[in-house]
Amino acid sequence: MKSSTSKEMTSAPKKRSTLRLIRQTPLRYLMVAMIFSLALLYLSTNSVIEEKGAEIRQLNEEIASLSAENKELALEEATLTTPSHMEAAARELGMVSCGEDNRIFYLAKDDGGESASEKKEDPLTEEDTSLRQQLYEALSSAEKNR
Repeated sequence: MKSSTSKEMTSAPKKRSTLRLIRQTPLRYLMVAMIFSLALLYLSTNSVIEEKGAEIRQLNEEIASLSAENKELALEEATLTTPSHMEAAARELGMVSCGEDNRIFYLAKDDGGESASEKKEDPLTEEDTSLRQQLYEALSSAEKNR
């Protein structure tokens, strides 16, 4: 019973190929959607990585500039605190150095039996603070003139 017409032979393969296309079409769409999703995920991840890399480079540059500034300030501090610099600033204020024989002694007030060693030191007077302020200003101006 193999007798079949030519029409029957051609119609059977067409039905199979149509069914196969119908069954494979959703899979193709799913595969395309998955590939598209993976590509989008890759691009977004790559974008975040590049952004963080740029931020890290910027922070490294800031660290380098702050380190250089810190070195400059340390050098400036070392220069300002040298005895020769302080002596020059004091001379600008009109101060003179005190020799061994030019000592200054202060007499303690008699406060009813307390010795001078038991007394608490008085806080700085206005004159002392103004002299310190003048010395500081002279040091600052001397450094600016350098």
